[in-house]
Amino acid sequence: MGAAAPTVTPSSPNIDGDGSTIRWRWFAACLSLVAIAFIQDPGRIAADTKLDLTVDPGGLLARALNLWEPMGFFGQLTNQGYGYFFPMGPFFWVGDAAGIPDWVVQRLWWSALLIVAFLGIVRLARLLGVSGFTPRLLAGFAFALGPRMVTELGVLSVEVLPYAVAPWVLIPLVAVAQGGSYRRAAAASGVAVIAAGGVNAVASAAVLPLAAWWILTRFTGRARWVLAGWWSAAVAAAYRIC
Repeated sequence: MGAAAPTVTPSSPNIDGDGSTIRWRWFAACLSLVAIAFIQDPGRIAADTKLDLTVDPGGLLARALNLWEPMGFFGQLTNQGYGYFFPMGPFFWVGDAAGIPDWVVQRLWWSALLIVAFLGIVRLARLLGVSGFTPRLLAGFAFALGPRMVTELGVLSVEVLPYAVAPWVLIPLVAVAQGGSYRRAAAASGVAVIAAGGVNAVASAAVLPLAAWWILTRFTGRARWVLAGWWSAAVAAAYRIC
């Protein structure tokens, strides 16, 4: 649903990332991030977030359905258990059900976070008109391997999930400035908000200000309010789900 053109439209993305050779380079870059995750104490489980998420993900998700958790200490109220229903809990549950070693599932999760963060910035940079493979590659690595990510990834990876997903909240809103449906763009941004998880409400909310700033500063008139309305509804629905 288009309304009026935004005041400032990002430069058209450079097409130098469309060739098969370039795609193989991006694949190699992602593979290097997987390697970084797997060389961290291979064969051992890190005390990341919740230990039972790694050793008994199905049990954790089942206990999260109840307010009372009888396994910890002398029993306790379930703490933020609902936040693991998506996407972290199912990821570990599928890996466990498939018989993949616990430490491998954990490293695959770390790899997924690194790749999501990396490709998000690469895609966002392209939409903003950053040309050339190397600048986008460096931007992606700088974000994916930033201090926030590398210091929290093996300790509280669920806390860096919103960080990794943040570019994807903004990407549909940047793309729609070049044309397209405001409704679909808002919905796609809302899906990214859902993917940020619900374990830490403050961290999840931190993905919103930049997207709101983009709408308010890059669109004018009716276009601004139409997109803001659809996006606000999508975010509200996302938080309802989370």
